[in-house]
Amino acid sequence: MYLSLPGNLIDDDLIGILIKGMVLNKTITILDLSHNKISNSGARKIAKFLLSTQILTKLDLSDNHIAYEGSRYLAQALKVNKILKNLSLKLNRLDDKAGSKLCIDLLNNSSNLESLSLSSNSLGHMFCESLAEFLKLNTSIKCLDISCNFIDDSNAATLKDSLEGNPNIIEIDVRNNQLTEETEEEINEIITKNFLASKNIPFKKLGEYAGAPAQEEGGSPGNKSPGKNDDATEAGSPTKTNNNAAE
Repeated sequence: MYLSLPGNLIDDDLIGILIKGMVLNKTITILDLSHNKISNSGARKIAKFLLSTQILTKLDLSDNHIAYEGSRYLAQALKVNKILKNLSLKLNRLDDKAGSKLCIDLLNNSSNLESLSLSSNSLGHMFCESLAEFLKLNTSIKCLDISCNFIDDSNAATLKDSLEGNPNIIEIDVRNNQLTEETEEEINEIITKNFLASKNIPFKKLGEYAGAPAQEEGGSPGNKSPGKNDDATEAGSPTKTNNNAAE
């Protein structure tokens, strides 16, 4: 069951009332609380709910007021809760330190998240270093959105190495950071390889596909193209037949 309550001015007090009702409801698996006014105190109440129940599979908290403290409450809850698979903290107030600590907590708590959105926060160098460590060891995460932050090329090599070492990552969004176009293309190529491998499809660049027809037109060593010698053979065949007929 899906419960969608975006843009309803839900604050920390109202979220407490909502949580009390949800404790009695065992059917809601997807909860959308985006575009509200939930801060660290409200995040703590949501974390307690996640600790006491194993129902929600998707939680959208994008565009709220959650910062360092609130993100830690949520990460700690995931140490116990292994049912939640999709979490969005997009457009919150997570700075570089908060993002870094969140990744460390998720790693230490053996998170089972498959999709995580941290887009449009204030994440940079510290976060990227911790994210790389998280991706090296976590085997559940598949989709990651870290777009619209302050990640630059100083972390590019570390990030690419962690993505290459984790074939489970099949979707990532790194747009609108401070990465060069070349770095973005390299990251997207790594993820494309991972995705194709998950479908048992071999990865080939466009140039490799373009070379195949050219080889067919030129002919392979074992397949001789029709030429003058072939025409001569065809022309000579009736003569040979006539000779046999004369005999």
